[in-house]
Amino acid sequence: MNFRKTLIAGIMLLPMLGFTGTGLVFAQDDPVVDSATPSSAIQDTYDLVVEIAGSNFGRGSEVRFLKTDTEIDASGIHVKNVKAKGSSKLIVTLDIDADSYVGATDIEVMFRGRKGKGTTKFAVQAKPNQTTVACSDVFEFN
Repeated sequence: MNFRKTLIAGIMLLPMLGFTGTGLVFAQDDPVVDSATPSSAIQDTYDLVVEIAGSNFGRGSEVRFLKTDTEIDASGIHVKNVKAKGSSKLIVTLDIDADSYVGATDIEVMFRGRKGKGTTKFAVQAKPNQTTVACSDVFEFN
């Protein structure tokens, strides 16, 4: 009788220890974002490939670009695709609209319900003004 109670208690304890029936599941750490390459781009850039380095990434990782020190999306930055290259590298393809947010951004990575953020790891620069010069300003016509 004592053996039966011990066995039942042990079986009930297995999920709390992380046993899933297929093996032990180890605690997973939050994703860590160390860097982005390139670390900046100008507005009106499309199909930009950004390599995000860090740890605790994987297939199915989600990436967001946020206004620094907030949880607010940096408007106009659209993540189109995320590919995991092992647990320490993500390849992200994104578009940056012509009227997107300008300034430093944080990069947030979410993987398996856990998230981590790299502060000021990417920046959007204003698109340079294109100035045109009228021909009459350059040449004098007689």
